[in-house]
Amino acid sequence: MNCPLCLSASTNNFFSGPNGDYIRCQNCDLIYMDSVFYLSPNDEKKRYDSHENDPADEKYRNYLISTFRHIQEEVSPNSKLLDFGCGPSEGMKVVLKELGYDCDSYDPFYFPQIILENNKYDGVILSESLEHFFDPKRDLENIIGLINNNGKILIRTERHLGETHFQNWYYHKDPTHVIFFSINTFEFLAKHYNLIASFPDKNIVLLRRSSEA
Repeated sequence: MNCPLCLSASTNNFFSGPNGDYIRCQNCDLIYMDSVFYLSPNDEKKRYDSHENDPADEKYRNYLISTFRHIQEEVSPNSKLLDFGCGPSEGMKVVLKELGYDCDSYDPFYFPQIILENNKYDGVILSESLEHFFDPKRDLENIIGLINNNGKILIRTERHLGETHFQNWYYHKDPTHVIFFSINTFEFLAKHYNLIASFPDKNIVLLRRSSEA
């Protein structure tokens, strides 16, 4: 089964867990669920519907702000921002509006109506959404195409640390989590698409366009 990110055939069976089997790419270090174990769209949405992410909740608000602060100093209030995979509550949009920022929301289940191909953004935020991508190559190429020449992509997701870590990791126990990046995977992604990757926090990745792009 070829890697869904780099398309390499250099993969091996990696782990069998309660939600399915996982494969590891030897080229880009992505770990991904075998697609035969993906939830149906209805079951996937039911899982998301059960999330209680209320932007009025102080803990959730602080979580959103702690994510955004990694690009806050680099984007002015008149910047155009996008929360990609926002979920049903549009929490990031609500919080950023209170901070003086304008933010579009996109989610394939809840807010699919935005016409992404007609927009360019100064910042795209993926907060706990990357791990849900069934087709990461397609989706990330689409997202990279959305940022302008000075644009940034801010990703919040937990990173895998290899075999021993993965076996005992809570993150793959969510059946909607189907792909898992390591630092090596993000560095592969950056090099392949002529981006610059930085890692300002353990669960944060910031991608910028290279000056050579």
